[in-house]
Amino acid sequence: MTVKKTAVKKAKKVAKSQASISKINNVPAESDIQVLAVCSTESVSGSSTLKYQIGTDANSDIHFRVISSSGSGYVNPIWYSLNEILTILEAHPGNSPFTSLLISSRLKIEGRSNNNVGFLVAVLLQEKILVPFEGEEKFKWQFNSADEFLLRVEKLKSEKK
Repeated sequence: MTVKKTAVKKAKKVAKSQASISKINNVPAESDIQVLAVCSTESVSGSSTLKYQIGTDANSDIHFRVISSSGSGYVNPIWYSLNEILTILEAHPGNSPFTSLLISSRLKIEGRSNNNVGFLVAVLLQEKILVPFEGEEKFKWQFNSADEFLLRVEKLKSEKK
């Protein structure tokens, strides 16, 4: 009986925390997003499998969120705006590689797990928005394009209608 009460209290605390973070940082609440797809990919390190969602809000803006990891890393399932991510990536010089620090330093959203930026990079690699840098440096990326992904999302939207 105690375990159930504790689990319910913890779930309510997490939901309240996520709602306050959403309000503070203009991140859409879970109820404001229509999930188009649930996908999985390997983490960047290859040590776990990540499950993530692709969704759209009322303005048809696209969002991602990582919802689970098979590893021990904590996942904070808050939505990330594709528009915000693309703004960061498109501002970076095209031929120069970058690390996940580029994204984490510019998202500037408090309350997210340190793991989430690495997990987000894994999602962006899976969706071919990012590609590995072809140099000798490990964990360096380059912006590829969102065109193929956007076509996929349009197909997912039409399937949901």
